Amino acid sequence: GHYGRGLNALMSLLESALSTLGIVLSLCVFLAPLRTLRTRWHEGTTDREPILVLLASSLMCWLWWTYGVLIPNWSIVTVNFCGMVLGVAYLYMYHQGSERKDSTLVSIAGTLLIYVLVLGYLTLANPMHTVTHLGFICAASSVGMNASPLAKLSHVVRTKNADSISSAL
Repeated sequence: GHYGRGLNALMSLLESALSTLGIVLSLCVFLAPLRTLRTRWHEGTTDREPILVLLASSLMCWLWWTYGVLIPNWSIVTVNFCGMVLGVAYLYMYHQGSERKDSTLVSIAGTLLIYVLVLGYLTLANPMHTVTHLGFICAASSVGMNASPLAKLSHVVRTKNADSISSAL
């Protein structure tokens, strides 16, 4: 009776607090590339930064946003919508500051194609398990996004200089 309602209220408050913390921390992660990208933009080229980090982050947000809509979960939808908007802005900045515009466009189009193919496959191949499989793919995309800065590791090892690693990392 009485203790059950109190425990439910406490659990609800804890869930809300953790959800808010998750949103704030995720937004901090999504904002991390901004300073480095702006610096490269002002230097005249964004090509020194690997586009893989931006593509992985954008794909992850698109997938998680879709998952949040399907389950529905406002926290997942909200934070990943913000990530999607920032991702589009970052990719636009990267493309505008790139000397390899064709290559950049192909990379962006390829990422969009992956998103469409994943959703198409999940929807058509096994509609009863779309949400579950999309959840697993979202988790895998999160690992990919968080591992993508390792793309610079070969440059660091080759040059024996870690200056190219973003200070946000």
